[in-house]
Amino acid sequence: MKSREIKKRKTDSENYIADLRSIVSTARKMSFRAANLMQVACNWLLGWRIVEQEQQGKARADYGKRIIEEASASLTENFGNGFSETQLRNFRKFYCLFKFLQIQQALPAEFKKEIVKIQQALPAKSVKLGKMESHVAEFRVY
Repeated sequence: MKSREIKKRKTDSENYIADLRSIVSTARKMSFRAANLMQVACNWLLGWRIVEQEQQGKARADYGKRIIEEASASLTENFGNGFSETQLRNFRKFYCLFKFLQIQQALPAEFKKEIVKIQQALPAKSVKLGKMESHVAEFRVY
């Protein structure tokens, strides 16, 4: 083989490997962004649902309820760490600070179906799904 052919094969091989690395790297970055998006949406929705349960359509929550404590115990039992009372209060604060968060990427259909089920179980004075969907449908992570 000539020297030029060997160099060309080496360059083709290097380009091929570089392309594979680029594909994997890009896919991983996109996966992390999607996972981050879903985590932010999940935290916001948890906060929204906690507020809905606490207030039951009223302007303010009733005192003396153990909503967060019970939720923390149940979620921790079902899903493990990450759902302490402090963390759930943080989700609630996150929702309260960003009630009108504009969500610009659509969530998967399964996620929306669950939101519909939750919405149907809420009191009549609770936030209507149309408003909720507009938040969920317009979320963007930078």
